[in-house]
Amino acid sequence: MIKKAGVKTTNAVISISGHSSVIIKRISLPEMSEEELSESIKFEAEQYVPFDIEDVNLDFQIIGPKGRTWPDGCYSCCGQKDIINERISVVKEAGLNPIIVDIDSFALENMYGTNYEIEPGKKMWLCLI
Repeated sequence: MIKKAGVKTTNAVISISGHSSVIIKRISLPEMSEEELSESIKFEAEQYVPFDIEDVNLDFQIIGPKGRTWPDGCYSCCGQKDIINERISVVKEAGLNPIIVDIDSFALENMYGTNYEIEPGKKMWLCLI
């Protein structure tokens, strides 16, 4: 299908979703550097993950305006390693190189923000089904 469509690039961006495979949680934390947060996020996330923290890929995104990150906190996201690795394996079998694994809802939001200008003062609503 990739060859038939004439796709030239081999890099791919994929996403995952699901109630049991993805956990997204907003966490409020005391002020700390991004380096300190990177070290402590695993321990903070453990209380929200219903399985062994070693079985997940964990990432975070600090939220809040630049220069005023706290006390807005951060979003902590994790996905089960086995599910992520299965998706990566399928993409590689198709001859592609997965360079980013994102969360479906975040990928949709990023795509919209990249392709459409949002007027200042207007709210943006996305309906995910």
